[in-house]
Amino acid sequence: MSVVKQDQPGAGGLLTMQNGAHAIQEGVCSERVRYMEEFLQAIRELGTLHTEQARAVIQGDPEFCRFDLLIHMANERKDHAKYAWLFHVEDHHC
Repeated sequence: MSVVKQDQPGAGGLLTMQNGAHAIQEGVCSERVRYMEEFLQAIRELGTLHTEQARAVIQGDPEFCRFDLLIHMANERKDHAKYAWLFHVEDHHC
């Protein structure tokens, strides 16, 4: 993949992909990017837990509920990361 420049049609995002890795575009607040990446990581972790719980249900594991507390905690981390990102953007107008 190549880096999308801001002046290209369809550009304008904070991050672009280059060889599967994120590249920060010039003029973008690095704190905003960090908060966004933390939010995205929390979403991935929550998704992984949901996938593991679904797998346990499909496999007939009678203890599939063991994921409930983990999912609850991961959801709290996701919400915390989301609001940290949103509050940063609102406070810094970036």
